[in-house]
Amino acid sequence: MGQKLLRKNANARIAFDNAFTASICDFAGRRNCLGESLARVTMFLFFVRLMQRYSVSLPAGCTADPTQTTTDMLRAPKPYPIIFSLRRTPDSL
Repeated sequence: MGQKLLRKNANARIAFDNAFTASICDFAGRRNCLGESLARVTMFLFFVRLMQRYSVSLPAGCTADPTQTTTDMLRAPKPYPIIFSLRRTPDSL
């Protein structure tokens, strides 16, 4: 915590300068990046546009079982081959 917000009292205990500063430091909650909401919207629009333009499927004879995971440090689904096919839309004709 910044030293500007703190002062030492006679008992050598650190105390806040005033109740307002203490409430800001304790109850400010999760910090957010100013551009986080813009980044989330941008990623969402990118994903939606990708799904609108391409069809995603598995190759013939391949099955995907989402319950099978890798045994690395984190549980993650095993990688599977996928096919991205361009959709035929009226605006692409």
